[in-house]
Formats: sequence, C-alpha cells, structure tokens
Amino acid sequence: MAPGRTVPWCCWEEWNMVKDWLLSSTSADIRHGILRVEAWRARGRVPLGVDITASLLETALWDASFWGPSAATAAALPLAGTLNGLSQQQIRLQYSATIVRMVNGIADSQQKGRVAVSVNTLAEAAGLSRLLVDIRHESTHNELPSLSTLQLAARQALDWLVTQYW
Repeated sequence: MAPGRTVPWCCWEEWNMVKDWLLSSTSADIRHGILRVEAWRARGRVPLGVDITASLLETALWDASFWGPSAATAAALPLAGTLNGLSQQQIRLQYSATIVRMVNGIADSQQKGRVAVSVNTLAEAAGLSRLLVDIRHESTHNELPSLSTLQLAARQALDWLVTQYW
C-alpha cells in the first residue's frame, strides 16, 4: 500500500477548527487560526488557499480601516508579540504581495499544455475578479494600488476563497 501524502495538520478535526477560526467574525478566533497556520507552515507545505486566507486576514488585523469604524479598536490591535503597528505602505505591500501570490498560484495551477495562456484568461476561468488580476499587474509592473482599492480586492479574494476553496 502506498503511503498517504504528509500534511501539516494532525487530523480533519484540526483542519475544520482552523477553518472555523479563520472564517470567524471575532478577531480572537481569527488570531487563533493565523497562529495555527503559522505552526502548519513550520511543519510543511500549506495549501495555497489556507496560506492566502491566513495572510490576508493577518494583514487585515493590522489594518484598522479594513473592519470599518465600529470595529477598528477591537479588530485591529497589533498582533501578539509586537510593539508597534505597520505603516500604510507596509500594509499596502502585504495586501499586494498576497494578492499577487494568490492570482499567480491559481493561474499557475490552471496552466496546461505547451502554449502558455495569459494570467487574465486563466484567472477568469477560475472565477477570479478582474480587479484581482489588475492588482496583480499593477503591483508587479507599476505602482502599488491605493489602500482602499487593496481592501476591496482583499474582500473579494476572501469571498472567492470562502466560496471556491473552503
């Protein structure tokens, strides 16, 4: 009998617990999920959907305006073990890098055959919004998009991950 694939989580119950934490509406649960994904990263390869979900949420926890004015104080306190928050530029860089990784990872997984298909075509086939593809292009080849544009893209990316991955 061939051995199964090694994964960084111990069982499907742990996987589902992390899913529930990451997709929770409370910052404490989200933080628990992020910390568990960090442990998984230390143990081995984490699937792209898990990694991107945790990365987007981690950035959002640094970004008080992501959660709206009523939740800003509760949700965006600096993560445990840190002294200061991030600058707006650092937050923009984190959102951009994560969205670039998401679009490229999804497009790469769709690439088949000898002739390369455009990232836009592959992303569209996977159901990604044009905004995510445009952010990938702008972040890679031009200037970083505005924080408000990146926040919108992060929400769209999380929506896609919830419906298409989790």
